[in-house]
Amino acid sequence: MSERLPKFTKKDCIDLLWTFDQLAAEIVDDKLMTNIHVHAPQPDVVELSFTWIKTDYRAYWGAEFDPTEGPNGTGKLEDLGQREFKGRHVHLYKVLPDKVRLDQLLVERFPDFTRSELQRRIAARLVTVDGQIVDKPSQQIATSAQITIADPAAVPSLDLPILYQDADVIVIDKPAGILSHAKGDLASEATVATWLADYLERPNPATNREGIVHRLDRGTSGVMILAKTPEAEKYLQKQFADRKTDKTYYAITEGTPRQTAAVIDLPIARNHKRPTTFVVSAHGRPATTGLKVEKSNDKYALLALTPKTGRTHQLRVHLAYLNHPIVGDETYGGPPAPRVMLHAHSLTLTLPSGHRQTFTSPLPPEFAKYVD
Repeated sequence: MSERLPKFTKKDCIDLLWTFDQLAAEIVDDKLMTNIHVHAPQPDVVELSFTWIKTDYRAYWGAEFDPTEGPNGTGKLEDLGQREFKGRHVHLYKVLPDKVRLDQLLVERFPDFTRSELQRRIAARLVTVDGQIVDKPSQQIATSAQITIADPAAVPSLDLPILYQDADVIVIDKPAGILSHAKGDLASEATVATWLADYLERPNPATNREGIVHRLDRGTSGVMILAKTPEAEKYLQKQFADRKTDKTYYAITEGTPRQTAAVIDLPIARNHKRPTTFVVSAHGRPATTGLKVEKSNDKYALLALTPKTGRTHQLRVHLAYLNHPIVGDETYGGPPAPRVMLHAHSLTLTLPSGHRQTFTSPLPPEFAKYVD
């Protein structure tokens, strides 16, 4: 080799990557090409190193040369092959980083999993790196690390009362204490969503809430409609979004509101001090609830509630703001009880078949002891 080292421009390096099929875009910005260096690791070999975006490359001209050997060798290279480039024989390598993001490494190591499946397993603490659980997708992991993915625990079976069923939907009478869907990405307990999976026309493993059109809180019982197909799910969700459904809830409250019938029109926002809860706030989203006292005594009242909007925890927040929290709803100041005394009594909507229908669930017997 000549003692005088050749010069390489940004364009030369970009052309080299094109030669080795390392560029996807037809037009590239040469500002993304940096750190160009040329040197001779031995008299008959020229090494060109450069960085394209965030990836380092090494190219070698001349005699056979193994860049992984010797005192200055680099042990983590991906061999991209040998080609002719501008009349010269060149061997190109990609420099592999010492560490990469966990989610990126999992995609490379476990190609049989989708990205969403891997994300769910990370969140569920099922991924171990060198024997330690790692639950942050962005954590930097050594490329040489030993990684294992545990199988999720089997979800228990669940039997839910069916009020109505056709080819598009299932309407259930959800018991109190059952989650609508898992809080994380993988279910560790039986939920409405895990129960529904057996009825779905085309199960989608990328989501843990397929078919869940609307949600009832864990402590709330009553009517809940579920979709069997993606088409039915979109159709029903649009009705809820467009406020074309009619819903009635029953609640047992501590004390009796002064007005036997009223409309509560108070905006609701997330509580930044307790992010899993909500508060009445002038900066919140509009929320409207109709209220009617059905029965009452000196301690409790049975209310019929008709939400016109569907904010998270809307009924619970509105009643707590009126200083009449729902019995059992200790999150919002309600007195202790075996369950949250909130029940979805009826739901009226138009089915995908075109029929408008009302579904009802009777008042649970435990409500009677508070107001009879």
